[in-house]
Amino acid sequence: MSEQKLDREKLNSLINLFFNNFDEMLNNSKPLINESADEISEIAIWILNKIDLQMILKNTNCKFIDPVANSIRKDPIKAILLATSIGAISAGLITLLSRSKFKN
Repeated sequence: MSEQKLDREKLNSLINLFFNNFDEMLNNSKPLINESADEISEIAIWILNKIDLQMILKNTNCKFIDPVANSIRKDPIKAILLATSIGAISAGLITLLSRSKFKN
């Protein structure tokens, strides 16, 4: 019985160490992400200016893509922020779900 308890304690300490390192890595990467967000938005604007989305959309008969592409073209920074926030929220949910599984 005591060996199982020691194994569980070791496993719990390893899990806690992993999540502490993950949180530290996430906190360290936030400034880098913020710095690169401006550069990414500039690149997105440049790409949208170079590619004529209207010509591409005229060749396709998809009614859903046209309003989405127009909204991206009108406000590319908002579109990028929306996409990154969706990714961050899903990563956070996955982290929370995995943590709750390990704690139980």
